Amino acid sequence: MNKHPGLLCITTWLLVGCSAFGVIETNDPGQKLAQARQLFSILDRPLPAERLIRESIDIYTANNDNAGLAEAYRYYAFFFKSPSVTHWEHVYAPNGFLDKSAKFDGRYEMSIKYFDLSLAEWNRIGRHDWDANIELNKASAYLQMNQNENACRSYSLSLLADQQYHINGRIDLPNGYGTSNEYISALMRLVPCKS
Repeated sequence: MNKHPGLLCITTWLLVGCSAFGVIETNDPGQKLAQARQLFSILDRPLPAERLIRESIDIYTANNDNAGLAEAYRYYAFFFKSPSVTHWEHVYAPNGFLDKSAKFDGRYEMSIKYFDLSLAEWNRIGRHDWDANIELNKASAYLQMNQNENACRSYSLSLLADQQYHINGRIDLPNGYGTSNEYISALMRLVPCKS
């Protein structure tokens, strides 16, 4: 019989709350990214998510895999603008991130930085099918910072890329929208953006 039930509760909480608890070890950077996305977007566990994203970036860089690196940068951009990171302000504000240039108050700027890095990698290998998606997501980061003019510029670039490359499927459309053009145009009206 345990003479210290409080100690058992604390120990259990520490194990369950441990940043690596439940993370499946893998050397596959794609699987690391899939786990990371679930951790920061569904499970509210950004700490192990960031570690997995950084490990993926390192693996893709070592393998000279531009497409993989582009995707890892895109995940890192989503990470920085996620509600999960905002929820963990008590950890990130005093301690920072694994990317030492990132600060909690500058997380949306870091999101834009990593979206730009992703876009550069995709474009380096001639993959413009991500341009509309990335610019659309950059716009949402700009809106978080109340930079409406920059958001409008990104929306316009997203529309242009959508029209220029006739991309289908790279932008998830909410119900009620038949095309990316309709959706982006509706978002621009909400800001509102000048025509």
